[in-house]
Amino acid sequence: PQKIFIITFCSQESVCLCVVTEAQTKFIKTKAAAMTEALDSVDDQYIGCEVQMLDKVLGKGGLLQKELDADHDYLEAWNNGRTCRRLIPGAREEHSVALAVFTSDFNFYDKFNDAVSTLGRTVEIYKSKFPYKSLHFLLTDALRILNKTQCYQGSSGTHQNLSLTAVNSVVRLGAYHWGSPFMERFCQTEYKVTSCLAVDVKDYSCFRDIDVVIPPYESFTVTAVDTINDGEKEVITLMSTEKRRKKLQCAYLQRYVCENCY
Repeated sequence: PQKIFIITFCSQESVCLCVVTEAQTKFIKTKAAAMTEALDSVDDQYIGCEVQMLDKVLGKGGLLQKELDADHDYLEAWNNGRTCRRLIPGAREEHSVALAVFTSDFNFYDKFNDAVSTLGRTVEIYKSKFPYKSLHFLLTDALRILNKTQCYQGSSGTHQNLSLTAVNSVVRLGAYHWGSPFMERFCQTEYKVTSCLAVDVKDYSCFRDIDVVIPPYESFTVTAVDTINDGEKEVITLMSTEKRRKKLQCAYLQRYVCENCY
């Protein structure tokens, strides 16, 4: 079987991720852009409302069942995730399935992360248009349960040309990113990332090539932007600020939204 390394999606506000197979190694040229703080992303961390959200998601007639019933692709991805999930100690089975969905169903991953990157500008947009509140919560909560205080140094990347990114700018990835040693080989733009909020998922991922998941709310400083391979590839060095920037906070429960919360 083909070895799958990474995944790809592109949206107006956030960067792209890439999925690449062994047979697919040529870059697709794209218009130059710059990394931003990804202000349209769904960046809720559910701090202080984990128990209430778990009940809203998994309770009888809860968000998970409603959203699965409403979206055939989500239902199919969820059922597929059940077949490869590895149980996370101290978590509900649904946490493990959510992580399995994120690391196994590449077509649905595109759809999910595109929504994450674009449907979080306001509480109103999030509540009325974001169709994966259950998966977003379960994935975010799974990362919270697995999290250990340790910074990750490694690679992530995108097929997007981000050569306009400014050194010393503060940016976010704006979606859930994989960290993998194979990123640097295949993406037009490679991130050399130091992330202090990345979570080691090797023991629970459906594909062992995925080392960590980097959350959308982590803030980074761009410390270098370099061009290599005769201008064919950018290398952007990102250093974690060790801050969690968020706009949404327990938005489904209508707690609050703010523009510069850390």
